[in-house]
Amino acid sequence: MDKSQITPGPWKVNTSGGMTYVENFYNQSICRVATSSADACLIAAAPDLLEELKGCMKALDRLMYKHDRDSIEAEWIGHANEAIRKAEGKP
Repeated sequence: MDKSQITPGPWKVNTSGGMTYVENFYNQSICRVATSSADACLIAAAPDLLEELKGCMKALDRLMYKHDRDSIEAEWIGHANEAIRKAEGKP
């Protein structure tokens, strides 16, 4: 999946007729959430979380350049990069 397939944020939660929906800025439904409004809030935050995580990863990469690449921090960075790839539909 490339970026053009991801509905751009911001997303928001809307409850209507007893159902909870995640919608984009133009009130177009992204998905219907049948479980809880807390899940809907997490889903709605996804675009912002992804962009902020990418920014954090750039900053951490600059910091780690001068430090031990085999440290536990480097392992966390690897996990965060895996999460970004998963969110973007990349292997």
